[in-house]
Amino acid sequence: MIPTLFESNRLTFRSAETYFNNMPKQIISYVGLLLTDNVLKTLPQNWQAASQTGSEEKWLVEQLNASLLITIECKKSLDIIGFIFIHPDNKNAQIGYLLGEPYWHKGYGSEALEALVQYYQKSGVIKVLHAGVSAEHFASIKLLEKVGFTRVEADCNNSNNVMYMLTISK
Repeated sequence: MIPTLFESNRLTFRSAETYFNNMPKQIISYVGLLLTDNVLKTLPQNWQAASQTGSEEKWLVEQLNASLLITIECKKSLDIIGFIFIHPDNKNAQIGYLLGEPYWHKGYGSEALEALVQYYQKSGVIKVLHAGVSAEHFASIKLLEKVGFTRVEADCNNSNNVMYMLTISK
């Protein structure tokens, strides 16, 4: 059994690295199921190759090497329904997230982000979360704002992305 990092009402969050080290075939199969064309289209360009059959393990290893990767698991079905990507830098962290298409518009995204914020409120390890999102990804923008993120001006040349920030208080 993979240890739980934190939980919410319907979701369990676990280390994807521990999952990969103990159950590699299982987590790789979930990557293949989750990374559909609709999921990938608003994600970073270098993730697009993950939609090619056989590249799931390569994509997963790249994400594990680049970030703290957390699985989002549905308590009811025990299926991995998405991932949270965390890039910590002192008391700040850049985050990203994705959910598989069957789990969109069911409240899982806000539940996952709210659980992440509560986890960092309790631990005190991270004080500020940053998230970048495609300007066309209205559902993700709405999600960030619902959880309490505010839009900030970014010093980047990519006008297709907007940046959001959330200060975590204890």
